[in-house]
Amino acid sequence: MPGLELADDVYPIVGMLESFAVTSGEPPSPERLAQLRAANRDLRAAGREGNAIGCIDADTRFHSMIVQGANNKPLEEIIDELKARMRLLESAFFFHGDRVDTSAKQHDEIIRALAGGDLKAAAEGVQRNWEWGLQGVHEALARRG
Repeated sequence: MPGLELADDVYPIVGMLESFAVTSGEPPSPERLAQLRAANRDLRAAGREGNAIGCIDADTRFHSMIVQGANNKPLEEIIDELKARMRLLESAFFFHGDRVDTSAKQHDEIIRALAGGDLKAAAEGVQRNWEWGLQGVHEALARRG
């Protein structure tokens, strides 16, 4: 299945690259932490409204802010290109069950780790979030048959 092959190829790579961005960057400023929290609030709100595009936009904003902390433009460009390939897959799974709420809770854990200066824990949380996202793609594509 082409969608599943793409997800299996790309999600682990993005998870590793975002984790690298966290550990190679500086701890976030209070302003960036506020932006991460705002993106996560927007994710929850879009989920409550049943707004798939809003969920994807808020999640993309959250993860983009994670990567911006590395202050590494080539890394940002590589991740952006990989994520562009994944956008359609994300729309297929983001709304099933409690996926939005679980994603927002995982983001909360990442934010807490960043706010506490624990970049390693934040990077591990980012990696878990992408692994969990890949699981959601598998489940969504299995439901579609």
